Amino acid sequence: MRIIYVTTSITSFDFEKAVKEINFNSNPSNQNFHHALIRACASYMNVDVLSSANALLSLEKDVVSEDYIKYHYIKSNKSKFLRYFSLKHNLTSKLKQLIGKDKDVMIIVDGMNITLTDACLSFAKKHLVKIIGIFTDNPNMLSNVKKVYIKKTLQNAAKFDGYICLTKALNELVNVNKKPFTIIDGIFEKKEPINGHLVTKDPYIFFGGSLYSKYGVKTLINAFLNSDIDAKLLIAGAGPLQEYIVKKSIRSHHLIIYLSTLSQNELQHYQNHATININPRPFTKEMDEYCIPSKVFEYAGSNAITISTYHTRLKEVFGDSIIWVKDNEFDMAEAIEKVFAMTNEEKEKIVNSAHEVINKNYTISEVGKKIVDLIKNIA
Repeated sequence: MRIIYVTTSITSFDFEKAVKEINFNSNPSNQNFHHALIRACASYMNVDVLSSANALLSLEKDVVSEDYIKYHYIKSNKSKFLRYFSLKHNLTSKLKQLIGKDKDVMIIVDGMNITLTDACLSFAKKHLVKIIGIFTDNPNMLSNVKKVYIKKTLQNAAKFDGYICLTKALNELVNVNKKPFTIIDGIFEKKEPINGHLVTKDPYIFFGGSLYSKYGVKTLINAFLNSDIDAKLLIAGAGPLQEYIVKKSIRSHHLIIYLSTLSQNELQHYQNHATININPRPFTKEMDEYCIPSKVFEYAGSNAITISTYHTRLKEVFGDSIIWVKDNEFDMAEAIEKVFAMTNEEKEKIVNSAHEVINKNYTISEVGKKIVDLIKNIA
């Protein structure tokens, strides 16, 4: 079985280059999640990746390889009005070229992207190719999108032969025809260590993600400033709060350090050397059912303690190997102080417990097995 994986994700090298050279301020969570899923597929099957990222990035090459995975970057018209049509046409042409008459092939596509799903569903129907949709969020909860986009996403969602979803509730929402599915609520890929220097030699707390108030970033900053600890707070990512964080850094005499957007390897480098990795995102009832912050799995696979706001599924998965807090700066500050008061042996015990969970169910190899089982149920 051969997989054609259609996404906006690009190689780690190209993502790092885009971040450093053209100041591509993008939340890396989507890039990292799909990149890891691609590698999970490739651990058992041949994979070609069709990426639409070239529509925004103007990457130098049309075809690049990352280890044993070939990435095909699909071009499109620079005009916003014509981009949808040119991207759909070019993507369909590339699918024809790669698949030809080969029937032992399956398409996996990011179900949250209308342009990609429109092209792939149309091609799959015409050429009798099975297709799997990946859903990482409830379309009704997306920010800054029009109602017509949400409606179209849900309409397309009903047309797949199989589903990869973050949660059971999300699968129930999109998989209305009760097709085969698998739940992949997280994945962790251990990166090769890098020799880069850290921005500080002091102990630090680390957060990496989208910089929005609704994700708890201001709560985290206030919790840190109210904590009685001798450490720094390092924040990586992009979003509307960048300027706010820089101002807070100056006022705190650089106890808070803004790192901008980091590559996957850099993220893991900073996570591994932190005292605490923290997820401050508050969860409403809907978010608790439909969303899972992928960064928590990255944190849990690191060499540091993880603190997170309470999430029902994550609590089921990790139990006491993560320190759970309420969505307020006082509870968060208390948890931070608690970790800094721990002995190395106490911290090591909690970290090792989190590693056991990751190694049992969330490695590239284990997630790859789940995808293989799904494909067997569909083919």
